[in-house]
Amino acid sequence: MEIYAKLNVLYYIVYNPNFCQRDQHQPFEVYKLVDGFYQLQIGEPFWMQEIGLGIGRGINSDGGLQREVLYWYNQHSRYQTAEELLTQYRQQFGELGN
Repeated sequence: MEIYAKLNVLYYIVYNPNFCQRDQHQPFEVYKLVDGFYQLQIGEPFWMQEIGLGIGRGINSDGGLQREVLYWYNQHSRYQTAEELLTQYRQQFGELGN
């Protein structure tokens, strides 16, 4: 983190759901650079005002497999994945090329 702080990287995000207990931290942490030091931020999804984007966790279902993943958010909702957009397109217009 010290290197990123010296480079003035505004946000430092840690996503480590598998080893968070071993490493003694939360599965998802967002730090913001304030006065040269990173401070842990609260809230999820976390809204990064400076870039107009949020980040947070959610459950993704793919082929019957459910897993926790990170998603991007706008101010009101989660952005859809490419797979979700394709499914929505197919529901509305049918299979591609038909």
